[in-house]
Amino acid sequence: MQQLILDWWPIIASTLALIVWLLRIEAKVVRNSEELKRVESRFIEQRKEDMGERQHQFDFVNTTLTGIQQDIKEILKSNATQEK
Repeated sequence: MQQLILDWWPIIASTLALIVWLLRIEAKVVRNSEELKRVESRFIEQRKEDMGERQHQFDFVNTTLTGIQQDIKEILKSNATQEK
């Protein structure tokens, strides 16, 4: 038995090292998957916030442009009545 171990110890040691290496890689994959989920949820939340802010800005611009449009119409009407 001792001779068998002495003859095969490099193969046994390399097999154990391979198993340890594979376990470490699996742990890294699990950590990266969890981090990816966290980043994805933060991205989704940030996107919702950005879309809400963008809609608010669009509403503001639309209101401002509507006011400008009304002002231009009033100016054109007053110019048309002054020319008559």
